[in-house]
Amino acid sequence: MKEPKFSRLKEDIKAKIVHSEWKAGDKIPSENMFAAQYHISRQTVRKAIGELTEEGYLYAEHGRGTFVSERTIHTRTSKNIAVVTTYLSDYIFPRLIQGIEQVLTANGYSIMLKTTRNSRAAEARCMEELLSKDIDGLIIEPSKTQISCRHTSLYDQMDEYGIPYVFIQGYFEQMKKNLTC
Repeated sequence: MKEPKFSRLKEDIKAKIVHSEWKAGDKIPSENMFAAQYHISRQTVRKAIGELTEEGYLYAEHGRGTFVSERTIHTRTSKNIAVVTTYLSDYIFPRLIQGIEQVLTANGYSIMLKTTRNSRAAEARCMEELLSKDIDGLIIEPSKTQISCRHTSLYDQMDEYGIPYVFIQGYFEQMKKNLTC
C-alpha cells in the first residue's frame, strides 16, 4: 500500500521537533514553501500540519504563521509506564515482564510494551513514538549497549519532559554521568 503524500512531510516535521532541530516557539516554513519543497499541494501540506496541530506538536496564530508548541502532553499523570526490551523470547524476559506488569497493575499503572530486536534505529523510533504519548515513566533495555548511543537527544527530551527512565541489563557508556545507583 502506498503511503499518503502528507505522511513524509508530517514525519519530517515531527522528527525535526523530536530531535530539537526546531524548538518551542520556532516558526515553521510556510505552506507554500513546504508544497514547493515536497512537490505536493498546499491542501496536502495543510493536512499534515493539521494532524501535527491536533497531536500537540504545532499551533497556529492567525496572520502570523505556524509555530512549534511547548509539548504539554506530559503535564498530567497518565498511569502509563512504557517498557522497551530488545527481545521477548529470551528465557528471562517473559518472567521479568510478568513481574513488572504485576507490580505496575498492583499500583494502578498500565504497561505499554515495545521491542527493538536489539536495533538502535528501532529503539530511536520507539522513543520518538513514546515521546508523543502520555507516559509517566520508561523502563528500557538499551540496544547494542557496547556501541555508542546516537539518540541521546531523545533521552534529553525525556529529562526535559520530566519522564523518568530506568535502564535494565545495561546502559550507554556516554550516559554514565547521568546514572544514579
